[in-house]
Amino acid sequence: MTLPGTRHTVAAAMRRALLPVSVSTATVLLSACAHVPSGPEAPPGSTLPGVTRTLLETLEADGALAGAYVVDARTGEPLFKHRENVRLLPASTMKVVSTSAALSALGADFRFVTPVSLEGSQVGGLFLGDIVAQASGDPSLGSWRFPETALACDRIAEAFQARGIHQWRGNVRIAGTDGVDGLMGPGWAWDDAAYAYSAAPTPFVFRENVVDLALARAPGSTCADAPAVQWTPTFATLSAVVRVDVNA
Repeated sequence: MTLPGTRHTVAAAMRRALLPVSVSTATVLLSACAHVPSGPEAPPGSTLPGVTRTLLETLEADGALAGAYVVDARTGEPLFKHRENVRLLPASTMKVVSTSAALSALGADFRFVTPVSLEGSQVGGLFLGDIVAQASGDPSLGSWRFPETALACDRIAEAFQARGIHQWRGNVRIAGTDGVDGLMGPGWAWDDAAYAYSAAPTPFVFRENVVDLALARAPGSTCADAPAVQWTPTFATLSAVVRVDVNA
């Protein structure tokens, strides 16, 4: 069983997610490559180097450490340098590089496809066995950000119903993840490990590596009573230890 509902574009997802960064970068590139008519020279502060230097000086005056290295995309000629040899974490500017690489290697019309199959037997409306998802590297499978990716589990349920399956007993298995070593990439900051964007380098990520935790109190309960814990998604295999400080 292959579910076509789990396919979507890299280009569309990344373009929407990275639009502010992409627009800013495009502005710099266009400014660098744009034709400047002959005439009086522009004031130093209005040129690309002048504007960039002013921006960096403003950031550094507030305590930031910034670096920049701008080149002409056609000739490779350096257009601006500032602390270009200082080793700094690229942070979200790396999204521009990864998006450009994906669009160049895969093309704007590329679709990720995550095949899902059943391994077991069906007895009437009951399926006894495992649901097997083949890891395909899809970075947005199950993501709530886009309508076409948020309903992955619903589409699997619809496929079950189409086959006359109304009950299921078994496990979910992810195939194609053998050989993944380590949960942290080289150079990652240890204090970023708790955040969703530090997902392990693996070909399978679901719901952007995020599990939501909600705590709720039953009507009439006291502050000393432990709250109810609710996970989203509900099938998350996690455990929670909730300690209540009545003196807080």
